[in-house]
Amino acid sequence: MSKAPPTIETPKNSVAVELPMKIASGRSLASGFEGGENRMRIRLFKRQDGVCIGYAWFGEGAEGPPQHVHGGAVAYVLDEAMGSVAWMNDFPVVARKIDFEFVKMSPLHTDFLIEARVLRTTEKNVYVQAELRLPDGTPTVKANGEFAILTRKKINLLDASKFDPKGLLQNPTLKGAKEA
Repeated sequence: MSKAPPTIETPKNSVAVELPMKIASGRSLASGFEGGENRMRIRLFKRQDGVCIGYAWFGEGAEGPPQHVHGGAVAYVLDEAMGSVAWMNDFPVVARKIDFEFVKMSPLHTDFLIEARVLRTTEKNVYVQAELRLPDGTPTVKANGEFAILTRKKINLLDASKFDPKGLLQNPTLKGAKEA
């Protein structure tokens, strides 16, 4: 347990996650922004097996019950991990339904572990699972999500200025992004 956000090194057999587009106005809830130092820090990585792993830390700015993380802050982080694991495995998605099970309260100033994985896919959906865990591996929150795969038509309607320099539509490995 530390009062300051942890320094994070890239885990072995992993690469840092860079999603193909910027979302919202730069994730003002997360740190790196003015006043964000005491809110939260998250860092996600893709393992060689396609699983998303990462780390989260929550400060006073993310407090809900005294000395514990607000459930909405945890939900944000696990939503981010679930969407990320789909995107990093080349499924362009948006959340359709997410269920959270708050197993135990998550204490502030803890270096949490995150793990998210794709469970299965259909023609239109990607089903994912994620957990927020204490340093000893004990889960505090579990989540399951159903994410809708975007069609290329819907992707074309998105603000292209938010995409990476290579352009999302130029990615030949996108799975499920049908023409219609």
